[in-house]
Amino acid sequence: DLDAERGRISLSTKALEPEPGDMLTDPQKVFDRAEEMAARYKQMLLEQAEDNEPMGVTLD
Repeated sequence: DLDAERGRISLSTKALEPEPGDMLTDPQKVFDRAEEMAARYKQMLLEQAEDNEPMGVTLD
């Protein structure tokens, strides 16, 4: 999230956590699986974008 008024960017590890709260209870697990979880998150975003595309229009 971008907070332009305060000049800050907020980042979250939520998308990288295999289970909610893992960053607090087992950060090494989050680090070890970060690439896998990032790929899943990216795929989810792509699927959401496809669902929101108008009929007959593709993103290239």
